Amino acid sequence: MKKRPILYVLTLMISVVILFALTSQAIALNLYSDSLSWATPDGTTMYAGNEWADAGTKISWDINLTDTGTLAGWWYYEYTWITTKKDLSHFLLEVTNDAPANDFSDFSGAPKIEGPKTFAAYNSSDNNMPYNLYGIKFDELTGTNVTLSFYSTHSPTWGDFYAKDGAGGDVYAYNAGFSASGVSDALNDGVHIAVPNGNGTQVPEPMTLLLFGMGLIGLAGFGRRFRKE
Repeated sequence: MKKRPILYVLTLMISVVILFALTSQAIALNLYSDSLSWATPDGTTMYAGNEWADAGTKISWDINLTDTGTLAGWWYYEYTWITTKKDLSHFLLEVTNDAPANDFSDFSGAPKIEGPKTFAAYNSSDNNMPYNLYGIKFDELTGTNVTLSFYSTHSPTWGDFYAKDGAGGDVYAYNAGFSASGVSDALNDGVHIAVPNGNGTQVPEPMTLLLFGMGLIGLAGFGRRFRKE
């Protein structure tokens, strides 16, 4: 009889922790389809210079696991870059460190592809990129609305990007969480984008966490009823 209240309290505490985690997930980005913008909120999720420090600057992604065709089992990545001013010249996307070129296929949307390799920070082309980035460069781009796509054997995790306008001046953008170290697979902090930086293991969806949390809440209710009895 004395153990019943302890079980109830422990179950309730676990439920509260899960609910807190679910609340955090609800306001974070979705790994497989979402967007990051300068305006959400202004300048705190994406850093930008000059004309790109504007509410119209946004990067969105759509990622799916292919189940048919010659690339079945590969991940399909699609990114759309949108601004209201200044054309996009090139776009750097982080990928799994030391990943070889044959882990990527069927690029679309860019006249020139470079990498994967290490791109140095503060070089002549990327003079505002704060750290080195191992990734792929989509080059010789034009327009304020650009869609880039490709396939990869690497599953999505959270990572970094850097975008640059080709004209003179400091017109650039990168995610606010851009760092020199790797990003945890499970991180979802709203300041990174989804990139092919995984090893095939999927990160749990918010719905999975929701079902788990609901199960613990049910246990809490059961403990409360058991206590009354």
